[in-house]
Amino acid sequence: MAVELWSFIDTGTYIVHQVEREDLNEGWIWVRSEELKPKIENRRPVVRVRDTRSGKQVCCETLYADDTYMSNRRHPLPKAEWNNAVFVSGWYRRLLGIDDSSKSRES
Repeated sequence: MAVELWSFIDTGTYIVHQVEREDLNEGWIWVRSEELKPKIENRRPVVRVRDTRSGKQVCCETLYADDTYMSNRRHPLPKAEWNNAVFVSGWYRRLLGIDDSSKSRES
């Protein structure tokens, strides 16, 4: 089985949020981007995520954060903030060197 690995998801272009509790131990991130929707929706591509400040990278599965995911979050984002949001667990944020104090802190 071939693994699809396509271009970077740079955290500098997205607002990074915490995943929901039930996703804390999963090996994926959720992405909401109209530009990437055709490449992610109904699939689970493996992508390379790079933090633009630290330069660190990880590879992981990516899921599309559809309307249901966005609406059912414990702390839903306003609809105006839905595009270019990425939901990443603390484990991946630490690997990427993302400082939690400088990003959105939801749980």
